[in-house]
Amino acid sequence: MHNTAKSTQIESSSTFTQQFILNQFLQDKIVVVENTRRIFVACKEIVYFKAQRSSTELHTRNGKIYVMSANIGSIAAQLQEHKTGQFLRVHKSYL
Repeated sequence: MHNTAKSTQIESSSTFTQQFILNQFLQDKIVVVENTRRIFVACKEIVYFKAQRSSTELHTRNGKIYVMSANIGSIAAQLQEHKTGQFLRVHKSYL
């Protein structure tokens, strides 16, 4: 049972880190965490976002898919806040 608590604490910490990094928009780029690396994805390279329960898939033009721990609602809010203007929520699961 102790391992479960530790696992939950690590997941919670990871979610916080990813949501914090999601707030960092650099010249029309979104910072995505993959394992321990930060990857800068240009907004113009993003085709769409797809909700997957409490996480979101980010799909790029070259076919790469990044899984983000943030939900699609928080990503939509971040994009609107930073006024990228190129993403539209067309369905509850797609942006």
